[in-house]
Amino acid sequence: MYGRMEARLEGPNPVGTLPPEKVGEAVVRAIRENVAEIVLTRRPVRPLIFLHAIFPQTATRLARTRRVLEFTERFARARGRL
Repeated sequence: MYGRMEARLEGPNPVGTLPPEKVGEAVVRAIRENVAEIVLTRRPVRPLIFLHAIFPQTATRLARTRRVLEFTERFARARGRL
């Protein structure tokens, strides 16, 4: 989804992107190992996912950094949602 929008966005992406080869390898591995869900990111987000499962409001506050909020606003503008 993000790959299609990348050309329309300006500025840095705080989450980062992965090359299609890495995504393809992970999908094939998940199918072979019968894994229902995989998380693919450049940054370590598993602790935040775990924290969100236990303390959703705290995790939401931690995720609302200025960089993330600016990125989501740019993403919404690129999609024509703002």
